[in-house]
Amino acid sequence: MHEKIKKTNIDSNKLMSYKLKANKGFTLIETFVAVFILAVSVGGPLSIITKSLTASYFARDQITAFFVAQEAVEYIHNKRDENTLKGNGWLDGFTSCLGGSVCDVDIKNDTIISCSGGTCPPLRYSKDNVFFNHDGGSSDNVNSPFTREVRITQLISNSNEA
Repeated sequence: MHEKIKKTNIDSNKLMSYKLKANKGFTLIETFVAVFILAVSVGGPLSIITKSLTASYFARDQITAFFVAQEAVEYIHNKRDENTLKGNGWLDGFTSCLGGSVCDVDIKNDTIISCSGGTCPPLRYSKDNVFFNHDGGSSDNVNSPFTREVRITQLISNSNEA
């Protein structure tokens, strides 16, 4: 009887060692599949986040460019109205913008700037008062990615229209 017990103990030890070897860990293929699934599940949302941030920065710049351009148009309209109220010619002060010439307006300093060479300098951005201008004196002013060009074309058929 003693021999019988010993024999069954050996057989059960072999069986346990086979089970341990079969369930020992992941194979290399299973590891690669798990890493691939993890990369795809993390990479997709990161790609979407990157694209949405790029789109939001582009939209922000488009809105800013629109308002910077609208600011120049409103300034020109205001100066035209002031000229009319003062009894001056309605295009007085705009000679640097007429006839295909390029100019820009500096709202902060209430001036019209003639742009040499047909290109205007970039607008500077003042961090302290959130203002676009052409002042270069302050260390708080940095170049912005925006340039603004104003051209006024007077119609040949009617001198009262531009």
